[in-house]
Parts: sequence; C-alpha cells; structure tokens
Amino acid sequence: MATTGTHYLHPISLECKLFLHTLETYGKQYNQIDPTLCELLYDVLLGIQNFLDRSPALITTTEKTKVLQIKDLSTIERIYRCTFCNMNVAKSAYKTALHLVDRHRVISLPQKEKNQKTQAVQKKSDNKAIKLPKKAKAMATADISKFFADQLQVAEKVKQIPEYEVIENALMTALTKALPDKKPKLYKFGSRITGIGTRYSDLDIYVDVGGQFNVFEQSASAETLSIFDRVLEVVRKSAIDWCQVRSIRGAKVPIIRMTNTKTNIQCDVGFSNSLSYCNTQFLDYIYQQQPLARRLCIFMKKWLERTRLNERITTYCLALMVIYYLQIKITCLLLRRYRRICWLMFWLDHGLATLVIRP
Repeated sequence: MATTGTHYLHPISLECKLFLHTLETYGKQYNQIDPTLCELLYDVLLGIQNFLDRSPALITTTEKTKVLQIKDLSTIERIYRCTFCNMNVAKSAYKTALHLVDRHRVISLPQKEKNQKTQAVQKKSDNKAIKLPKKAKAMATADISKFFADQLQVAEKVKQIPEYEVIENALMTALTKALPDKKPKLYKFGSRITGIGTRYSDLDIYVDVGGQFNVFEQSASAETLSIFDRVLEVVRKSAIDWCQVRSIRGAKVPIIRMTNTKTNIQCDVGFSNSLSYCNTQFLDYIYQQQPLARRLCIFMKKWLERTRLNERITTYCLALMVIYYLQIKITCLLLRRYRRICWLMFWLDHGLATLVIRP
C-alpha cells in the first residue's frame, strides 16, 4: 500500500485504471480477438477470482486517512520499457506491439540518436586511460625478485603452522559434542594449503561425517543441513574457542564462517562436497611439477587484490586460468607429459566422476 500518512493508494487500483483505459481504447479500434488474447483475458479473470477468494481486508476512508479517487489517477500514463533493448519504447500499447512484432527493430528517430550518443560516450570512456591504484603502481615498479622471495616465504610458512592443530582440536571438540555418534574426519584445503596463501587468508576445512567423502551433493541434503545446524548451535555456545560465527546456510555448499579465538584465523567449515579438497590436491601437484605456476598465481592473486578486481573471481578459478595460460605458452606444463597419474574430481550432469589423466 502506497501511503503518505493522510492519503493512500492501492497499487492494483492504478493498474486496473490503466488496464481498463487500454481495453476501452483498443477494444473499440480493434474489435477482434485471437487465442493469445483469449488466454490472457482468462488469466486476468482467474487472477481476479484468486485475489477475491483470499478475502482481502476492506480499507475505508476515515477522518485521518483518505483514499485517492479514480479521477486522481487520470494524470498517470504508462511508459512501456523493453528490457531486451534496454530502452523506453513508447507510451502506447500499439507502438510497443509493433516493436515486439518487428523483433525489437522499431526504434523512433529520437531514440536512435540517443542510442548513438550513448554509444559515442561509451566508446570515449573505453578509450580513456585507466589510472592504477597507488598500491598496484607500487607493485608494478617494485623489485620482482624481492616480491617473490617475500611472498613465497610467507606462503610456505602458512602452509604448515602449529595453529592448525589448535584449530582442528577445537573443531573436533565441537563436533564431538554436536555429533556424539559420528566419527568425523577433517580435510584442510584452500590457498593456505596449496602454498599461495598469506597471513590473512582464511582456512578452509571440509568435515567428512559418516564416510561421505565420495558423495557429491549438487545441493545440501536434509541430512547435511541437520548436521550443519547441530554443529552451528554448539560453536555459537563455544565462545572460548570461536567468535564472529556466521551461518551461510543458503549457499550451494553451506559453510560456517567463524574465527578461532586462540589463533585469530578465520575458518570456513563445510560438511558437503569434498571436491574442493580434491581441487587443492590437484593444484598442489601442479605447483610441485611446475613452480612457475605457483609464482604466477601468487603474483596474480596479489595484483587482483591491489587493483580491487578480486571480488568476482575465486582463487581456484584464477589458478585454472594461470594453468591454461602456461599450457598454451609453455609446452612443458601440458598435463599429458606428467609422469604419474593425476586425478581431478568434477561434477557432471549424471553424478560424480573421476577423471584420470595419464601420460
């Protein structure tokens, strides 16, 4: 209900007024009907019936509030907008119908001129030089050897640190309380484990409950969500070990995001889809075989962060693009040349499959 305190108007009232005006105007001009119109009119009647069957509450005019009258609605005109063309087409249903019949090619001259002007401005904007952020400039002009020395040292250090054992013990304590009848296993994965992480990277953990490692869920099952809720309830009460607990239950792979109080490391804990762990094993193998891939991933990850382009791309996606680039530019990285079996699990429409790449 649209209201300003003393006056109000039901949005459906406005739609009804506009529809009746259109029906009256074109009903006189075109005294014809076709199957599409017949079906839509039937849907209108059905929609009205469904609305009235819900017994909507009656709002009446009082001294404090006043309903806008029908005559007040005559000042409003409808403007039809085409989302496909991203433009306002016309004010009349007739011209809009022509636009659709002609497959979006009917554009008025003023609109064409406006589109051309917009395209010219866009072209000028595209050709405009983009200024790099100061941090990105500093990175581009820095000593690249020192950059890699520093970053590799940090990445190698965070790969295996005593703090992980503290986190695993705290998580196992929570899991034991939440799932006393289960024997969960923990699998660490992510940029920290592959050796391209930093001190500020989070630690990703997959919890295998009941030997479900080889089971891939396209979306979390009721059983997985039940486990998720039970563990979430426990960690929220474990203020000694965990803080800043956040539930991301609606994701395709639900996770509990929380920070370990003793190590101050943020953790993402999930209970479905071991694929991420398998991906980490795959990348770790790639980095061992071709250290250049690891170095380039570290550089690109830092570059995207400093240019603020890292919000819409995951680290794993970035790593795959780097691997593809090196496969194209450097033949020694081609997977077919590997001397041992390497495997990668991935989701197909028919279920979980294992891809074995042999020499």
